[in-house]
Amino acid sequence: MSVSRSWTVAVVAAAALTGCSGSSPSSEQAPASPSAPASEREAAGLLALMDTPQAPFSATLSERVRDTSSDERTSGAVNVADVQTGELSVVGLDGDVVTTVYLTLTREASYHRIDEGLWTRTERSPEPLVADHRPLVRALLATDPASYRGMEKLRTRKGGQAYRLSGRLPVAELRQAVSARNLRRLTEHHITDCGTGLLIDTDGRLSELTVDCAGDNYQLTSTLDLSEFGPVTEPKAPTD
Repeated sequence: MSVSRSWTVAVVAAAALTGCSGSSPSSEQAPASPSAPASEREAAGLLALMDTPQAPFSATLSERVRDTSSDERTSGAVNVADVQTGELSVVGLDGDVVTTVYLTLTREASYHRIDEGLWTRTERSPEPLVADHRPLVRALLATDPASYRGMEKLRTRKGGQAYRLSGRLPVAELRQAVSARNLRRLTEHHITDCGTGLLIDTDGRLSELTVDCAGDNYQLTSTLDLSEFGPVTEPKAPTD
């Protein structure tokens, strides 16, 4: 997210963020009857929420992506709007090599610094940091309505309630939630679907996205958390 994705050092060196959650086609599902079970009404309400334009917001971001040979942790703050921006750090373990990459992403460009090196300006990457979660919600509910698991409390300072979903999705449905590098690895290991979990707050914002893929002696797990939502605060380009 990323719904989160992995930032390897090679990708980060040329990385930047593009538009966040773009508009998606309407689910065209009829609203649940007032006499329907509470879970059906909640799921129908969630689908309707996915068709509601989302106001820009800022959030604290925490992400971890692991597979059999690497482990990456990303943390910082991100703005989710027509163009995603933010200030982040990525600590990557690849084999025995640990690298820290600092990222500042403005609306105009991406800047990165490896360990204590100098800042470098790069062009934007087409890969978003925070995936558009709305197609994932629709796909899970379309595949299996039982993917909707109910409401639960958000574990944030402000609290609140959120919709929980959990199920399996084909890898093709996860192209925004998994980096291009890791998609290639899933293909190499003939993995066709992954366990997918989502937590969506009552304003329709992504709070948590988990992806768990396994097969052919290979496993990829990814967890993206967004919390402490607030107004957009655009970062400035860094200076050395």
